[in-house]
Order: sequence, then C-alpha cells, then structure tokens
Amino acid sequence: MEYTGKGKFLYDGKMVEFNYVTTPSLPQKMAVVEGIVSGVINEINGFSPLLKKYFTTVAFVSNLTDIELPPSFIESSAMIEQAKLFLLVGELFGGTYDEIVKAADEEIEYTKSRMVNKSFDDMLGLIVAILEKYGKMFDGLDVNDVVNKLNEITKMSNISEETIVKNILEYRDQEKEEVNE
Repeated sequence: MEYTGKGKFLYDGKMVEFNYVTTPSLPQKMAVVEGIVSGVINEINGFSPLLKKYFTTVAFVSNLTDIELPPSFIESSAMIEQAKLFLLVGELFGGTYDEIVKAADEEIEYTKSRMVNKSFDDMLGLIVAILEKYGKMFDGLDVNDVVNKLNEITKMSNISEETIVKNILEYRDQEKEEVNE
C-alpha cells in the first residue's frame, strides 16, 4: 500500500507517528465499508450497533494507515478510546469518511433486511410444511390466507412487537369466529 500522508497522535504519553492514504481508491473504500459492516452485523453476533464506532475506526485504521492496533478487542478498544482515533480518522479522511460511513450504513440496512427476510422465508417454509403434513388437523383453514397474513406481518417490521402480537391474536380470534359460524 502506498501511503501519501503523515500524521501523529498521542498514545500512552508518547507521540506516535504514522502514515496514511490521503486519497483512498475505490477498492480501499470498499474494504473499509466491508470492515464496518461485517463487524456491526453478521450471522454469528447478529446486529451490534454499539460496536459501530469501534469497527468504523478499526476499518479505517487497518485499511488506510500503518497504525498497528493490538490484536485483542479489549486492548484495541482501549487504544482507540485513549488516543481518540475515532476523531482522528474523521479529521484525516473528511468527506471520504462521510461517504464511506454513509455507504456502510446503507449496506448495514440492506444486510439487516436481507437477514430478516431470510428468517421470515425460513419460518414461512416451515409453517407451510407443517400445515401440509398435518393438514387434516387444520380442516377448513385456508393456508394461503395464513401465509398472506404472515407476509403482511413481515412487511410491517417497523411496527412494535406489542402491535404485531395484538394483530396475530385478532387474526386467531377472527378465524375462531369464522369456524364457529
């Protein structure tokens, strides 16, 4: 990597000099975005918005500077906080910082929706399989109507959990009334 800028920061009572890329290339920007996104949202830990500042700093430092962060989370987060590296990367990369963080935010939202949709698709598939296997137990129940209602619920992911539960209970009561008629 070719570094084109020099900087300094105070860490542990010492002035630390480092080199950085002043104008990141598109692949370098993409690597920073990927570092932020994969740290904040992943299949193992789910969504961790509290770690966004940490992973944003780590991604910028790791991909665009020669600063060596300690390998452990505890030590690297302590260094980032003490040296105020999160402020430093914002100042160093200015508009590029804003552009990359915006792209990461958009990718995080996309990844969240993709994960939610996959979960709901898996759930719907399982429900349909159960209904098909044990269909006789559900005589008179319109499977398509149930699936349509579940699809409506997935589209309303911004609605509070309480409202979703209320809607499900109302639907169940409505089905009972129709069966009793």
